[in-house]
Amino acid sequence: MKKTNYLKELSLSAEVVKRGLVNKKADVEKIQSWLCLQERQHRGIGTMTGIDGDFGTATELAVKNYQRFLGLPADGVVTTSLFSKLTLNLKKSFESVEKKTNLRDTISEVAHNHLKGFPFELVIKQQTNCGPWVRSYMGGNEGANWLWCMGFVQAVL
Repeated sequence: MKKTNYLKELSLSAEVVKRGLVNKKADVEKIQSWLCLQERQHRGIGTMTGIDGDFGTATELAVKNYQRFLGLPADGVVTTSLFSKLTLNLKKSFESVEKKTNLRDTISEVAHNHLKGFPFELVIKQQTNCGPWVRSYMGGNEGANWLWCMGFVQAVL
């Protein structure tokens, strides 16, 4: 079974998400999740923020810090282009695999490719096993009942 739920994690419903707009809560939570994951991968870049679906001053600052980290103008606006940069690890993990000469080496390559993407779970609203990586591995599901290690193994296989 090929995992395709990751595709939902690679897009937003709006072209632009920023403070002061009427944003969809799900889009903002996705952005906040990815900002937290970036901080986890690149400690100290200043992108850790609460995951509450509100694009307030803390989220705007985290977006600006991520833009500075990338060497971009820091305006605090999440465009589709910026969101693509936030989610690039997930996209590469699922789509950038070189087929090897045998099945064992191919499976190993896929697993290493996913691990290079820094797949981590988040705690959202005091619920473990949450976030874009978990949803990608678990068919869109997340939460304490969705132990994503099995979903990871299924994705690799």
